[in-house]
Amino acid sequence: MLKMPVACLLLVAYSFFYYWKNKKLRTRASDVFVIMVVMVICNLVADVVTEFTVNNRDVVPEPFNYVWHVIFLLSMLSVCFLMYYYVVSYIERVGSYKKAWEKRWTAVVWAVCALGILLLPIRYVDTIHGSYSLGGKVYVLYAGTIYTLALVAYNIFRYGKAVAPEKRNVICMSAAIFATFAVVQIVFPYILVTGLGMSMMLMGIMMTAESPYQYYNRRTGFYSELGLREFAGELLYWKKEFVLVAYVYYGNAGVAGKSVSQAVAYMSERFQTVNFQLADYCVAFLLPEGAKAAGKLDEVFALEKHGDDAGERYQVFRYDGRSTTDEVIQELYDFKEKYGKAELYYDELTKAMRRGAFTQYATEKLSGEHGIAMLMLDVDDFKSINDRFGHFVGDQVLQAVAHALKKSVRGLDVVGRMGGDEFAVLLVDVESESDVEEVVKRLNARINRICRENGHLDSVKEAEGRADADERYVHVSVGGRLHMPSDGEMTFERLYVEADKALYKAKERGKNCYEINGGCLQ
Repeated sequence: MLKMPVACLLLVAYSFFYYWKNKKLRTRASDVFVIMVVMVICNLVADVVTEFTVNNRDVVPEPFNYVWHVIFLLSMLSVCFLMYYYVVSYIERVGSYKKAWEKRWTAVVWAVCALGILLLPIRYVDTIHGSYSLGGKVYVLYAGTIYTLALVAYNIFRYGKAVAPEKRNVICMSAAIFATFAVVQIVFPYILVTGLGMSMMLMGIMMTAESPYQYYNRRTGFYSELGLREFAGELLYWKKEFVLVAYVYYGNAGVAGKSVSQAVAYMSERFQTVNFQLADYCVAFLLPEGAKAAGKLDEVFALEKHGDDAGERYQVFRYDGRSTTDEVIQELYDFKEKYGKAELYYDELTKAMRRGAFTQYATEKLSGEHGIAMLMLDVDDFKSINDRFGHFVGDQVLQAVAHALKKSVRGLDVVGRMGGDEFAVLLVDVESESDVEEVVKRLNARINRICRENGHLDSVKEAEGRADADERYVHVSVGGRLHMPSDGEMTFERLYVEADKALYKAKERGKNCYEINGGCLQ
């Protein structure tokens, strides 16, 4: 009879050791779970001891046997009530339910039951299956167990819908296992199976609802979005003020990981932060010191030029308990989308869409029901600009051209930089070739006013009035391909190739002109 409790004790202790060593969430429910595991271990130890002492009362001192029986019964009672508090703590946080009165009343019930276990008599029953204890102490334990199981069942069925389905299923299954073994124990008191039931319940919760691996990334060591939801939900429920700092790196994706790691190291040196990774290029820091610590952030980031560099941004979010978890997550993702997505998908120099993002957008629009046109253009004599005036002036020219293109197109149209001085414009919802020509004339007129000012060519601006043939002015050649749904199927690769061919035809016929579907206009 000792084999089963010993095996359960070793299994629970072994699992709890590795659970404790791993990174884990520090929420109210998790703290209750840790206490519950400790109580189960105490109960299993007492189970092993009492299994021996109750069956060997002729050689074991009665006080020793009595004390271990009290420890066994009290720890069993505590596990039942801790199971209730674990379920309620989770339901309260995710559903924002207030159950303070119910928890206080349940604490009183536990105290009354514990007092009964300490004061009421105990008696022993000897059977062919072995000896076991009964009497007032055991009946009080039965009453406390039934009370807590009924309360757990009520809360699960009444408020369980607020809990995520996977968590709700784990809680329901754990409660069902515990209830099944408790009923078996009450009906057949000589079969000590409660240790096995508690072990199964704990292992199920430990591997699912309390598994640390669902809350953090083992590769990076940062908590995940799910971990952030748990932390934020806990702080918001208890009306605690806290500060989140969102940091995003954009630009060269190849060094995003290094930049994020440097930001994490820098913050960790100055604040005891809890770190969350929302994407490869975006992290959030939770500051436990709240608003007081956040007041130092402007100085900290200014010293390191965080937020001022071309490739990184940060923003401080302060919460006082009046927001919801979804609102917190949404604010962080709005920040990430504003800087992270936009800047990672847009060229750092010109702010035009990168080639890959442009390709994806164009491919999606090709499946629409309206006409679509793609324009390819490059700056005339751009190489001579770089050679003669240097790359700094060349970069200014590219920025000015991109700005002119974005000012010339319509709302749904997008501008992409395909590489070097080559740009692409995607015109959507086009009804005829005249729509394309109208946009081309508008962008050509605006680009032709870009003037490299001063003899040293140290600045680029849009000149007032009409452009002339002076070399100070910037000109582009444009090639375009219009596709209507009635023309049949079209792929991005084909559209790109045909627009590119049109660009080269325009350049062959002379600079500062454009060609669309075979027609050329100076």
